[in-house]
Amino acid sequence: MLLAHFETLDALLERIEEIPFLRFRGAASAAARLREHREQALLCRRLTTIACDAPLGHDHDFPRGPADGNALLALCERMRFGPLTRRRLQEASA
Repeated sequence: MLLAHFETLDALLERIEEIPFLRFRGAASAAARLREHREQALLCRRLTTIACDAPLGHDHDFPRGPADGNALLALCERMRFGPLTRRRLQEASA
């Protein structure tokens, strides 16, 4: 609910003083907990963000070759992917 209202974590943390005035049960305590755990929230975001600028250690492109249907099916089995994910992977590899 808070992210829907503020749209981003940064905006939420910048406008934390507004939270107690929002109309939901426990708004004041939510603001207090966010103040208390601000650094943890920022760390969690950092840990769950994919680093798109990470060096690959290679100076060449990685060409995309034809998909190996049997290997893809084995991966789906091993990872216990559901039927919707399997269907999407098969469509993408075709």
